[in-house]
Amino acid sequence: INLMTLEEIRNLLNSNIGVLNVFLFFLTLVMGWISGIFKSLIKRPRFNIRAIPKMTFGSYFLTGEKYTPEGFGTYDLYKVAFAFYLEITNVGNMPASLGKIEVGYLRHETPKWWHKFYRKRVYVKESNILESFRIDAGENAIVMPNLRQSDWNLKEKYDGFLDVGKSIIGVAYFEQPPSWGHHIPTIGDDNTTLIKIIVKDAFGNKYIKKVKVPMIKREEALKFNPSFGLTEMIITQSANQNPNDVKEEDILNLEENIVVNKVKKIK
Repeated sequence: INLMTLEEIRNLLNSNIGVLNVFLFFLTLVMGWISGIFKSLIKRPRFNIRAIPKMTFGSYFLTGEKYTPEGFGTYDLYKVAFAFYLEITNVGNMPASLGKIEVGYLRHETPKWWHKFYRKRVYVKESNILESFRIDAGENAIVMPNLRQSDWNLKEKYDGFLDVGKSIIGVAYFEQPPSWGHHIPTIGDDNTTLIKIIVKDAFGNKYIKKVKVPMIKREEALKFNPSFGLTEMIITQSANQNPNDVKEEDILNLEENIVVNKVKKIK
């Protein structure tokens, strides 16, 4: 058996370079066609997330209470809450139900050199909406649908099933329990904070969207929903008190301690 030398192989390839190029071209087409077939055979949902600005905002405010951890002094307690007007569309090739949603903000800290590469996020889970979010328009109001909660005022029953090409739209509300220290969002000069939205489907797949969210005063947030920031308190105390009485009383108390959208440094 005569073995070809490297020189002979190189000459053979050079003399048939056109044939080789044509072969590689068709091989690429075939591989692309095969990969497309496999991709179409793999059925899975894929959610696209869009945050609509008209009812997307956040706020934080003092509760008027104090917390004294052992050895750390006394700190003010505050609440952080967000409203997101979301449109979620299934752009995959398999239907799925909408799962849990949470949002994460970059907590307020004294800048360090490593923050260019890593910043700790605080994640807030979705909360119940006690009253619908709305935009007043004179004598009328534009009532926003809820994303993952039935709204009997609008005679809407929640159905989070998303067929291929279908979407769901509504307000998702997130309320953080009373906190202290650095657990408030980092707010930029434009009064916005960078939020990571994490949406899950019924199969546990995660879909992530980062958006800039305006931070507003709580008194402005109350215009959109008079129960903004009070869900946990009302649910906790409703067993012994009238929720309407609690809400009205505590709104007055909390508004005396509103923290405006400039970050207050907490030592």
